[in-house]
Amino acid sequence: MMAEGAHPYWIPTEAVLLYALVPLVILSAIVLFLAPGMLLAIAAGRGTTVPVWLLSAVPFSLGSAMLLVELTRVLLTPATMGVVPGLCMLGWIGVTTAIASVVSRRRAVPWPVSRRNDWFPLVAAAIGVIVIYLGLTPKFLWESFNGDGAHAFEISRILLHQPWPFFPASAGPVSVFPGTTSMLFAFPNAWFIRLLGPIEPAVRVPWLVYLPLTVLGLQALAEAGVRRLERRTQAALWVGLMPFVFAMAFSATYSPYHADIALPAVQDTLLVVCFLGFLHAMVRREWSWVAAFGLLTYISLPNGFLLMGFWLLAELLVMRPRPWGVATRGALLMGAFLLVAAGFVAVLRWSGQTLPGGEYGFARTIPDLLRIDITQWRRGIYLLVGGAIFPVATLVLWRAQDHLARRVTLVVLGYFLLFSVQARFSLHHLVPAMLLPLVVAARLPPNKQPAANQYHFAWLVAALVAVVLSLPSSFAVVTAARQVGMRITQDVGSYDASDPAVFAASKLLGKALPYEWDPQVPTRAYGGSALAWLHYARAGRPDGRTTYHLTRRDAMAGSPAAPFTADSLFRLDVLDARTYADHLALRPPTNTHAPIYQVPRASLYGINGPNTINLTSLLTRVGRRIGLGRPEKESP
Repeated sequence: MMAEGAHPYWIPTEAVLLYALVPLVILSAIVLFLAPGMLLAIAAGRGTTVPVWLLSAVPFSLGSAMLLVELTRVLLTPATMGVVPGLCMLGWIGVTTAIASVVSRRRAVPWPVSRRNDWFPLVAAAIGVIVIYLGLTPKFLWESFNGDGAHAFEISRILLHQPWPFFPASAGPVSVFPGTTSMLFAFPNAWFIRLLGPIEPAVRVPWLVYLPLTVLGLQALAEAGVRRLERRTQAALWVGLMPFVFAMAFSATYSPYHADIALPAVQDTLLVVCFLGFLHAMVRREWSWVAAFGLLTYISLPNGFLLMGFWLLAELLVMRPRPWGVATRGALLMGAFLLVAAGFVAVLRWSGQTLPGGEYGFARTIPDLLRIDITQWRRGIYLLVGGAIFPVATLVLWRAQDHLARRVTLVVLGYFLLFSVQARFSLHHLVPAMLLPLVVAARLPPNKQPAANQYHFAWLVAALVAVVLSLPSSFAVVTAARQVGMRITQDVGSYDASDPAVFAASKLLGKALPYEWDPQVPTRAYGGSALAWLHYARAGRPDGRTTYHLTRRDAMAGSPAAPFTADSLFRLDVLDARTYADHLALRPPTNTHAPIYQVPRASLYGINGPNTINLTSLLTRVGRRIGLGRPEKESP
């Protein structure tokens, strides 16, 4: 396998395939995904500039992906992938072309690339996508799924069988995620699975859609109400993005071995794209677009709701006279999102469909937010380096900032301060705070040439320093999950049909091999994720390559070996003790992250440390002392 070679980042014998044909396919898939939205955005009169045009295309493109995923689910078999779904998208592009044509004949619509200079953002986006792919080829194509990546794949693939990305509770831990406030990214993922097939890159390539949209969204917001950015400032936005790219590709993970682009990078970057659309619409007071992007932000991730709330608060703190009407209208919209989500769940329950997971529900989120640790000073370093240093430093230039930059600054500071004290923390929690300072930096370059040159030079140097600090200690490609998973067979049910029983049975794999959060992992034993191992397992009866066999509890034993473990429904047999011992002894590289982003294990998994303050317990004790709540029972 190419991933196992001595130099997986450069394979000259496959250069045409890897570095010419695959980028061409990826760019074509991106254009295919965005084209309906771009055409409908033109029809909506949003083609004033390239950044505004592409940002406005986001709701239409996401909606088109949802529509195509559902139509192909109804019209095609789950196994139909590649050409036929691509033709379906081309047909939809034909429809949106007709709509844009009819609208443009009835009224004048702005065209975003009427001058030669207007092409620069698009060319920069194409170059940026290719450079990131070429630099991270093994991360996109060959690296095994970790637990997060496998989870993203499974909840996206299930959309080939049902309308919503939720597993029933009977499927086990896979059912806890996503919820209504974290489901958006699964729909475009499902469309890419239809187009590219059920392979790892299908849920990683969407990142190459959202990264250029992030830069264009930052540019659109930075240009709001002022002149268009100079080319070097537009290029600086891309340079400032690079530390974030390396941080997410190599260091944003709960796994001790490697990060997976499929999650959290894809989901968190999509959140930022949607929030940038919300901010741009809020600045221009375009309330229909505020509602559209606000809803997308809400269903991207729970912290989207926090970000919108911080922006409304920043409006009141910065703007004069205070825009009480704007804040009230925004708050009413946020309340409407809550009602829509509650109604959605009620409809699912009434119709007997699978309900959303509860990982990000209030029952878990609120207690987590109320467990704090004020000693985690390193999180400021994560923000500074991941944010390319210079843009974050511009946040202190309050006097030089205009009203928009000041509102962005307050959002970043409020958001960072909230997550800087959380006892449970992962690097991806800071993604919005890493990226939003680029807006402030892009609005501040001096008008005079010598000072502007110095400004951009400092930005470039700081970004390069941040890139170096964000590089992993090792660029090794981790494939241990594939190595273990290929020795698993299962005859519980149809994995290809996302049978919940298969996922429920896979929990037993965690009895044979520890999970990645087990204290003995990674120093004393190899550990990982049952979902990742299951992805690489084979269906059928045991054969000569089988080490682990998942089956029904009452099924006839496949060998004289005694069952390794079982529950009330399923059984795991370990048929090859030597290979099993070899798997426990696996020691994949654990330094595939940047040392500067090292997050303590206790923070990653929310383990209470000596400095953890549980505000829930504190408030409960205070309430009891002042006579609130139930008194404690007296000891006998």
